[in-house]
Amino acid sequence: MIRKTTIDPEVFNPSFLPYIDARQSIQLFTGNRGSGKSQFVYQKAIIFALTKKYFRMVFCRKVSDTLRDSVFQGLKDIIYDWGLKDEFKVLESQMDITCIRNGNMLISHGLDKPEKLKSISNPTHVLAEEMTEISFKDFAFLQSILRTEKAKTQFWGLFNPEFNFWGRDYFFSDGENNRIPLGEVPAKTHDTLIFKSTFEDNPFINVSEYKAKLVELSAGDQNYLTVWIDGDWGVETVGDPFCLTFDKAKHVGKTTWQRNLETVLSFDFNVNPITCGVFQHSGNSIWGIECIKLANSNIYAICEQVKLKYPGAFFIVTGDATGRNTSALVRDDLNYYTIIKSELSLSNAQLKVGTINPIIKENRVLVNSAFQKLDITLDPVMCKDLIFDLTYVSVDDIGNIDKGDRNNPKKRADMLDLWRYYLNAFHKSILKF
Repeated sequence: MIRKTTIDPEVFNPSFLPYIDARQSIQLFTGNRGSGKSQFVYQKAIIFALTKKYFRMVFCRKVSDTLRDSVFQGLKDIIYDWGLKDEFKVLESQMDITCIRNGNMLISHGLDKPEKLKSISNPTHVLAEEMTEISFKDFAFLQSILRTEKAKTQFWGLFNPEFNFWGRDYFFSDGENNRIPLGEVPAKTHDTLIFKSTFEDNPFINVSEYKAKLVELSAGDQNYLTVWIDGDWGVETVGDPFCLTFDKAKHVGKTTWQRNLETVLSFDFNVNPITCGVFQHSGNSIWGIECIKLANSNIYAICEQVKLKYPGAFFIVTGDATGRNTSALVRDDLNYYTIIKSELSLSNAQLKVGTINPIIKENRVLVNSAFQKLDITLDPVMCKDLIFDLTYVSVDDIGNIDKGDRNNPKKRADMLDLWRYYLNAFHKSILKF
């Protein structure tokens, strides 16, 4: 006998409830951060999995590894919060979820790993999180897999508005207007639903505190204020500096290596030069001790230099996640971190390297917030290359670091990259709401 499941209506943001059973083939939910749009779509997915006769949803983002802490975790949170653990089988390794009572499935897919879709037959729905990350070609591909006759197919998309999002002209009937009206937004076709929500209508957050936090994190950047606060199309950002809050008068000063503190090494593995940042921190204080840059060199040479300069140090290592891959640039086809671990005599616990590199546009917020909220001191001589990057590196028209020309020092950003890796590994908590 199938157990009846009752969901309390109070768990829903009431502004979304009319769209639980929306019939449009394309359903897009936009607006500002904190509006609850992702929470609603995850709730909707779980309800469909429980109640539909046949439901097979592919949930995706541009990069597969970003799904674990976003959509997959969000779906699991709904299951656990609603007391449905006995109703679903969750496969952690594959990031897939199956409803035990009827076999309905929620299947993860990263657009960087298309091979997984070969094993997914007859999907009825696609849920695309962070649609501004994907291209129109990606969207067209996802639409093409929705061809089953077992149920009505739908595409559910989530995104915060960004100036150069291709979907602005493709979906919106008034894409030239920089303002997006609240509620249902006019779309180019009758079979497309666009709904804009705002954190000010989210009953599950403290609106004034949340808004103050967003203003603080924006660091005065008008693009972030427009997207995060107003939920409108961002502004064009050609030639903008990546770091808006770095102040030489405040953040540059003589530093001294302290043997009693952990010594953090952050690596960036370019063909030329290979680089390593040396940082220390305690409480809210960060000291940039040195930025090492070796031209026409290798990982063995930079490790040797580190050992000579910092005898007796307790090292913690982070850096470019691609260094986990095997590379012809190192001996015996080993990966960079295997070499570093051996050369510096490290334990596994001393390696703090992510599985993927942080998304540049999202990390820009972290970098700017760090200079606002933490007591950072960078040595003027030993960290001069990092100071150069923080001063001159800019973003392109879609918010990514402008790396168009390796011959132009302002477009290399090698030191900025290893600084981002360091902050992401040890100070990301400053962004928590």
